[in-house]
Amino acid sequence: DDSSWSASAYNDKQALLAGCSLASFISLFGVHSVLVWNAMVLKKRIVVVADSMETLLPMVRVLPQFVWARQNWGILR
Repeated sequence: DDSSWSASAYNDKQALLAGCSLASFISLFGVHSVLVWNAMVLKKRIVVVADSMETLLPMVRVLPQFVWARQNWGILR
């Protein structure tokens, strides 16, 4: 019976990326994805609205991937 849990066994970056795809975001918004990317680079606020939480949450989780070099997941609020 191995009931011990170790945080070092899990990769935090993989958890942050789970369930969100930059490719699906770009395919959904098309050319307008450039506007989102521009806003993220310029550190502007972005409002995301959706009809359901199942649609909203993956789209919000993908936003930090536009500025991956920052490695700042605290921008999701």
